[in-house]
Amino acid sequence: MAVGPWVAACALLCAAAAAAAAAADSNETRDFCPELQWQKNFDLDELMRMWYVVEVLEHRQPGGAAISRIDSCPVVQLQRLGETRLKLLWEEPAGVVEYHFRLPIAYTPGYWVAEGSPNSTLADHHGKRIAVHFSGDVHVMKAVYSHLVLTFCSAAEEKLWTIVLSPESSLSAVELRGVNKMLERRGLTLSNVRQTCGGAGSAPASAALASLLLAAGVAALAA
Repeated sequence: MAVGPWVAACALLCAAAAAAAAAADSNETRDFCPELQWQKNFDLDELMRMWYVVEVLEHRQPGGAAISRIDSCPVVQLQRLGETRLKLLWEEPAGVVEYHFRLPIAYTPGYWVAEGSPNSTLADHHGKRIAVHFSGDVHVMKAVYSHLVLTFCSAAEEKLWTIVLSPESSLSAVELRGVNKMLERRGLTLSNVRQTCGGAGSAPASAALASLLLAAGVAALAA
């Protein structure tokens, strides 16, 4: 069937508009999210297991790092969904959040892009739903046997934060300091630092801490 010139012109215009929108999103991400040096070479399959969240760090807030310690000990489960997709399941007493990512660059396991909105069952102590939004990138800043460092950046939500994961429910102070210094060397300012899973001097979990994601500012009470 012959296609009229106006149909072809419309198709070209639609394609151009879609390309412009994609470029705008890409520019917005680059403007907010720094050029991060993620780890290039590692075996992604070795990360597909259960991890404890031992530290959550917020960036972008100048004025020095405020450190707090809490008893809450979230767990992250990583799972591959084929060759180019994976799932991150975050579990804490307040509920569960399920993130989906794709790997857009062939043979580059250190850069993930969010797919769709996270599925969340998080709720505060009064049963009010906690909304979790994330549309952005995840960078694998470090992947070794003893710990995994993931930095999340969302231009849309203007959020930049890092989680430090360990196969055990603790990580030595020396290793945590090393991770923090690595992040600073790569241009990530440390503001709020939350060390989890208890430990000496930790504050007991209380009603004030409905969710670690809520406390870290990467989730909010639903309207």
